Amino acid sequence: MAGPGSGAAALPSVSVVIPVGRDGAALPGLLDRLAAVRAEHALDLEVIVVDEGAGGAALVEARGDPWLRRLEPGGVRGFGAAAVAGLRVARREAVLVMRADGLHPPERIPDLLVALGQGNDFAIGVRATPAAGAGGLVRRLERRAAALLARPFTRTADPLSGFFALRRAALERAEPLN
Repeated sequence: MAGPGSGAAALPSVSVVIPVGRDGAALPGLLDRLAAVRAEHALDLEVIVVDEGAGGAALVEARGDPWLRRLEPGGVRGFGAAAVAGLRVARREAVLVMRADGLHPPERIPDLLVALGQGNDFAIGVRATPAAGAGGLVRRLERRAAALLARPFTRTADPLSGFFALRRAALERAEPLN
């Protein structure tokens, strides 16, 4: 990975959007891991915690990290809606969405940024725990069907992972987020 004095290309600045609902209890550990990744890779990183009323705002204020912000979009419920709210306020060169529940390893953020640096507009990460296969028969079948439908567009085995990065410029070229 690129780091200070490594001679490798610098990683782009990144806004990390973390929707927080019922998974708020895992947020402190995730923020500690993000701080470590930020320091290890000298990332220009901002973290936007999108609080769906689970107490994420209080944690962000208590930490006081200057790279950490909170967003409380009243009435927003669900991972997708919270992610869109965070994407609207993200301002770095790259934007990345990840879950607060620990399924998305922040240590892989530099890998996603490297993929963007190689000319890709979009990169998808995969869930890294055995819980990725959880969710009951219907949910597992839905994930399998989505993976099959996505096969012509991506080689990822987990297109519904919710862990992805994209260039800000690509986001700005997209249709308006409603």
